[in-house]
Amino acid sequence: MMGAVLSNADHPEYGVATIPLPIPRNQYDHCVALLEALEIGDASEADCRLDSLDSAWPVL
Repeated sequence: MMGAVLSNADHPEYGVATIPLPIPRNQYDHCVALLEALEIGDASEADCRLDSLDSAWPVL
């Protein structure tokens, strides 16, 4: 499992959200709420920045 640390590039003061990848079904609604709070996650707009990717694997 991996974790993507995402932020709003236009509003860094909003903070970050760590989203597990793949998103477990029972955490989907919670992850969507985290993205909405940061005003990111639009399906048709590039509105977020990947700050880091936490993974047990050194390469993808």
